[in-house]
Amino acid sequence: MNLIESKKGASPMNKSFLIALLSWIVLSLSLTFAGIYFTTALGIATLISIAAFVFFEYEFFQIKKTEC
Repeated sequence: MNLIESKKGASPMNKSFLIALLSWIVLSLSLTFAGIYFTTALGIATLISIAAFVFFEYEFFQIKKTEC
């Protein structure tokens, strides 16, 4: 058994967090390589990742849960 997944599968909180973490890593690296200052890239990536977490946690997975 994985640390992230239980027997029932990953919870929506874990999925949302992993999506936000992955987007933060990808955005911060890509913005840095695009020529934006590192601290500015981290700030922009953090804001976008927070928005992605909130979207997936409170909108996407809640809609998916109520459709079943």
